[in-house]
Amino acid sequence: MRLGPRRDAPVFSVLRDPQFRAIWYVGTLRELSRRMELLVLSWLILQATQSPFQLGLVLVFNNLPRPALSFFTGFIADRFNRWRILMASQVINTLVAAALLALIAADAIQAWHVYAAVFLQGATKSLEDPSRRTGILDIVGERRLVNALSLDTISNTAGKMVGPLLGGIMIDTSGPLVAGWLEGVSVETGAFVGATSLILLIHLADLVLMTRVRIPNKARNATFEPVWRSLGNGVRYALATPLLWGMLYVTIIMNALAFPLQQFIPDIGANNLGVGATLN
Repeated sequence: MRLGPRRDAPVFSVLRDPQFRAIWYVGTLRELSRRMELLVLSWLILQATQSPFQLGLVLVFNNLPRPALSFFTGFIADRFNRWRILMASQVINTLVAAALLALIAADAIQAWHVYAAVFLQGATKSLEDPSRRTGILDIVGERRLVNALSLDTISNTAGKMVGPLLGGIMIDTSGPLVAGWLEGVSVETGAFVGATSLILLIHLADLVLMTRVRIPNKARNATFEPVWRSLGNGVRYALATPLLWGMLYVTIIMNALAFPLQQFIPDIGANNLGVGATLN
């Protein structure tokens, strides 16, 4: 009797496709680096300002572009080359990480730099999610789509858990090492330089992996419905469908009242529980 996972199980069968593996690795690294970056920048803002309000602004600016852009990201994913969208968003993520590293190393980082960085991160995520998931459909086809998206969800969830933990470990351990390498850099600054350097390396690895991704060019309709008409039809259909309306209601409530509480964990941990970045 075999108790271990079967390699031929349907959910793992898509991993035999090298193109799916490539785009899956890309998505996994992006979620890992994104969550690590949010923790590091949130901790940086908290240590610099000791303000829960400014800590909350990190999440505000990260989510600010999504309501507006989400109306158009599906349209963009349908009408433009999905590989180019993914590559462009990763180039932006990499440049932002490099700029943050330079500012932190020069001890010139300010709160507005962090807010601008997380704003761009939110914008690229809004653009890349529909393109990547539609690209997964192009690669695996409709028959294996559920299995592929299940693995995508697993990797995203793993990134949400491992990314903040890795970021916290880097903040707590890399300070003395980096301060010893870089003359004139304090241990505190060195901690953020070390964490941001790892984030940049992950972004660079993701950029290299993107060059290996090949998304098939699926035949598309030559004529497209105007974007505003398409949006209107989609909204009317959602409002007329009780199941979709209920799901939308639950999503709004959770995103407005539940998930944002996670952003204040660094403040609770540091000022109420007395723990470091790793346990946050």
